[in-house]
Amino acid sequence: MGKMSKRKRKASKAKKKFKEAISAKYGGAVQAIKTVGRSLYGYLKYVWARWGNPWAARAVTAEGRNRVRNAAGFVKIRYQELENIYGDTDSIFVQMPEEYFNKEFCEKFSEEASDALGTQLALDKMYKRIFFCETAGGTRMAKKKYIYLDMKDEIGMAGFAAIRGDWSRVSTRTQVKVAELVLKAKNVKFGVKRAIRYVNFVLEHIKLFPLKDFIISVGIRDLDTYEDDHLSPHVVIARRNPDLIDEDGKVEYVICREAGYEVWGDEYRDIISYKALHPSELKNKSDLDWTFYRYNQVANLADRIIGMFLKNFDIAEEIEWDIPESDHYAL
Repeated sequence: MGKMSKRKRKASKAKKKFKEAISAKYGGAVQAIKTVGRSLYGYLKYVWARWGNPWAARAVTAEGRNRVRNAAGFVKIRYQELENIYGDTDSIFVQMPEEYFNKEFCEKFSEEASDALGTQLALDKMYKRIFFCETAGGTRMAKKKYIYLDMKDEIGMAGFAAIRGDWSRVSTRTQVKVAELVLKAKNVKFGVKRAIRYVNFVLEHIKLFPLKDFIISVGIRDLDTYEDDHLSPHVVIARRNPDLIDEDGKVEYVICREAGYEVWGDEYRDIISYKALHPSELKNKSDLDWTFYRYNQVANLADRIIGMFLKNFDIAEEIEWDIPESDHYAL
């Protein structure tokens, strides 16, 4: 692993130094070394591998944690003007004053740290703004969960539902728009107010969105591996008709008001998993459960961002944001 790390650093430096044609060659070498390293780690960690070694895999992750700590320590000692704000797995996030906030300094800093620590640090991204989330209890920062505004004024996020496929499009697009309105605003309070107005508009006019915006798509594994006492909507549909599993191994569904009653009988009327239908089985868009889409989908995802800003900027008392309780619709 040590030899691979040195070769990767050497190839990375060569990639930056030479012209495009040669640079592409070294870029391929860097990617090849990365792939081999990840494959080796995955093999060591795999329980059923012939020469697998979980202790060796743990040593790899321990070394990774050690390098992250060393990088954070270098920042603290070498540049007192910079501030470590987050570090996890293979990266650190550093907040810096405006005079340091440029690509040239960041690349210089990466090279200094790489030489001092004997490991490779490379500038990945620069953000104008970034907001890290807390855990549900609010006691510490959540891992790999943040939203950001990059140098091109584009919104990005990690750990949020908007980047996953198991939520409806109307809810994920609303979450992205909420993040955009808040992060791009010069004043947080003003941005949150605009975001709330936008969410309320979506909730009020939700019936105007096309059917494709309400479809939820979830991957499915072998049906026999699911427990019978708690089945998700996509599993209920797949068990009822396996032909509804698409070629990508996913099941699409929408939540309807009376699906449980019409398909399964009166005893399933209020069980959310049995209120799901495949889009091809839906007779009319008006049969959708609008309460579910309004509060479990749109308002739920919007609140995960709006709620954070209301709490962390102490503006909850100044802004009205109230989501009706919808435990009855919980999955």
